[in-house]
Amino acid sequence: YPRHPLVPDALLARAHCFYNTKRYDEALPLYQRLAASDNPQLATSAGLWEGNCLLAQGKGPAAVDGLSKLVERLGQPGADSSLLPEAYLRLGDAHAAAESYPEARTAYQAVLDGFPNSKQAPEARYGVGFTLYQEKKLPEAMKVFEEIVRLAPESDYARRVSAELGARAFQQEQYGEALQHYQRALTGETSPE
Repeated sequence: YPRHPLVPDALLARAHCFYNTKRYDEALPLYQRLAASDNPQLATSAGLWEGNCLLAQGKGPAAVDGLSKLVERLGQPGADSSLLPEAYLRLGDAHAAAESYPEARTAYQAVLDGFPNSKQAPEARYGVGFTLYQEKKLPEAMKVFEEIVRLAPESDYARRVSAELGARAFQQEQYGEALQHYQRALTGETSPE
């Protein structure tokens, strides 16, 4: 029974159930067990979820350590690099949670440099802008945020950024510009009703 081929999938599904019900203490050992699997795809997926779980538990340094090792392993020749953009993204999140913004930006930028057309690219671009914003590098952050709106105007990140740009324009008493940004945040369109 323990060697049945469906057991790893069942364990992963069980870990996901624990994770999604915020029972992180029960999910983490399952993810850790599966991350040590001989199956590289399963081990990689479980390693990513282990990092997510550690972040959810507020264990940023442990998440950084585990995700750094995962990124290194996925970057090796012959490794299945299909999950590398996701691993970089979660590594950036772990660094950001620890307020290590330059390191977070490096991880997010790795997604943009190595996988610019990946589904993780919009989130990584937002991460770059977020880290710049957190470091009070506002002109650089605003350029990244404007790029998000330009490149993916229908995305959730564009709406989030539009709200932030609207707030900034409002603070600067640029009400017409603020109105356009808020309109985009609410509807995805730039023209006021």
